[in-house]
Amino acid sequence: MKQKLSSWWEKQPKRAYVAKRSLVIPGQTDKFAPFTRFIVYYCGADFSPQKVERKQAGITYLINGEKEPLNPQEDSPWMVNAEEVVDFVGGVIRQEEAEVIPVLYVSMGFEDTLGSLEFSSDQVPLSEDANRTVRVVCGQFENVAHSVSAPRDITVLDVVLTQGGKFTWKLPPNQRAFIYVVSGNVRMGKEENLSNCRADTLVWAVGKKIRVTAACSGGRLLVVTIPSKQVAKEQEAYVQEILPDLDKQN
Repeated sequence: MKQKLSSWWEKQPKRAYVAKRSLVIPGQTDKFAPFTRFIVYYCGADFSPQKVERKQAGITYLINGEKEPLNPQEDSPWMVNAEEVVDFVGGVIRQEEAEVIPVLYVSMGFEDTLGSLEFSSDQVPLSEDANRTVRVVCGQFENVAHSVSAPRDITVLDVVLTQGGKFTWKLPPNQRAFIYVVSGNVRMGKEENLSNCRADTLVWAVGKKIRVTAACSGGRLLVVTIPSKQVAKEQEAYVQEILPDLDKQN
């Protein structure tokens, strides 16, 4: 009989487990320009950047996060057959004990980018309050900026929301945004027209403002702005894009 696992460290995997999510796929490169790649790796306990990919031009960003208490009531795709997936998604599944580990590895490439740059979340300037912590991976948020080598008008934010926490941001002029929900469960939009978004969800934001509220367990998301030739309209909407299954590697 297969042993049912309650926490991933009860059974140490023999090899490094990685789940790969590539947001920029063939046929949609124009939609994400000037990004040529935007890959999020969900990594297991024995993760090492060298096990994921070779160095490439652009930015590689290692996210260090905390495991949080398991919420069995949370409607999350990671809770389905958890004993089968728990080995390779590591800190994305909420655990019984808190422990700081590397949980995500983000690889970004840009058009006409020279050289490569690597850094971790501990090296990123941040803005925080009681609702959220915002790490500025590149670009600027409010009065916080990160002077890394990235194309102009590109902003990448690593947003961690507390229980019921809110994130509101007026987008820079002539830009549009996409949001990738890393973990947890969040709602986007105004109270009268909310869009519920779970982990591993890609959302395109329409309008001049982004509004995100976390559910009871909090949430983590990557907010990315890219240049747009069209002036944003006042109407606010959030369009979820269906993603294929995660590419699981070991």
